[in-house]
Order: sequence, then C-alpha cells, then structure tokens
Amino acid sequence: GFIMLAVMSVTFGFSMNGHNTVVTNYFEDVLHFSGPQFGYITAIREVGGLVLIFLTALLYRISLQWVTAGALVALGLGYALFSQASGFWTGVPWVLITSFGFHTVLQTQSYLGMSLTTEDRSGAILGRMWAFGQGGTFAAFALIFILFQFDLLSFQPTFVILGVAALIGAIAITTTH
Repeated sequence: GFIMLAVMSVTFGFSMNGHNTVVTNYFEDVLHFSGPQFGYITAIREVGGLVLIFLTALLYRISLQWVTAGALVALGLGYALFSQASGFWTGVPWVLITSFGFHTVLQTQSYLGMSLTTEDRSGAILGRMWAFGQGGTFAAFALIFILFQFDLLSFQPTFVILGVAALIGAIAITTTH
C-alpha cells in the first residue's frame, strides 16, 4: 500500500505544484488577466475549500481511497482542461474543479498514510510520504524549467501533462490495499 501511496504523493506533488508554477504566467500571458481578475480568481479558488466543509458529511460513507481518487480525477481533468480556457469566465469552471480536487487531497493524503501504519511509526511514514511529494514537486519544477526555457512546449500541452499526472495518482491510490 505504501508504494501506491508514494506514487500518488509523487504525482500529486508533480501536478499541483507544476500547475501552481505555470498558471499565473498563463493567466497573464495568454488570458491577459488584469490585477483585479487575479484577486477574483484567487477568491474563486478558495470556494472549493469552503464547499468541502459541507461535502464532508456526504462523503463520509465513501472510502478514503475512493474520495481521494475522485478528487485526483477532478484535479487532473481540471488541470488538463485549463488548456481550453480563453478568458476569465472560461477559466472559472476549471479553477473551481481543481479547487475541489486539491483541497480534498490535501485533507485525505495524511489520513491515507496513517491508515497504513501503527501509531509509533506514523511520523516516519508521513515524513516519507511528504518527501515523495516534494520529489514530485522538484521533478515538475525541473521539467517546467526545461520546457519553457527552451520553448519545447506551450502552456496548453503542459496543462495536459499535469492533468495526466494527477490521473495516474488516482489510479495508483485505487490499487492500494
């Protein structure tokens, strides 16, 4: 189970932090957001966390693995569909969908790690899990640096790559026993 959780942590770190690295430039360079639009989109992004408070009761009966997998699917689809945004209003749905996804995974990830160990080993397991996530983050930063430094890809295919990474994490977490 830990190997699949590690794969999920790597892909989640890769997709979420890779997206966070490029999305501001995408908003500015491609969608031409103004100052207030950056503030509005940030506020909209936080709606997912607020709604999650109320959805928690509904999700209580679903296993943590499946909630996390569903959140990663939402995250992956949202990230991939960012490539279709052509302005502020066409970006809002993808911001909301990704917000639901990453706010959910942020809440479930530690609990999944805790479910795989005993209390006396929980610190070590969580530390390893977060280290794998940071490894994914580093890989995303390196890839994005190379892609954009040498003009190998534009924003759109980069968003698709980040979305596919999150979907791989969803598959990995559903195979955890």
